[in-house]
Amino acid sequence: MEEMKSNNLQKSQSSSIQTFNQPKILASLCKAVERTGSEKTDIPAILKDVAEEFPTMTTDEVCKAIRKGSLGVYGKTYKLTTQEVCIWIREHKKSLPMKIK
Repeated sequence: MEEMKSNNLQKSQSSSIQTFNQPKILASLCKAVERTGSEKTDIPAILKDVAEEFPTMTTDEVCKAIRKGSLGVYGKTYKLTTQEVCIWIREHKKSLPMKIK
């Protein structure tokens, strides 16, 4: 039973990664590196972590959060990391209207 749950979770996580327009988000992350003046970072790893952490977010909303964060809307960034990008996305989510289920 536990193995089945684990397999279903892995499938849902991999499908959420595929729903992202990866080239668009990669481009946003590359631009964020330029804007923040950050050192070289593992952008594909950030993309993977973001996709797993925010499976219900749309590509456009993730890109908006990255843009706003890299422009300083959520405060000064000293180094572009997965943690920093996740903070930007969480802050951006606060500004979104609540979805009624």
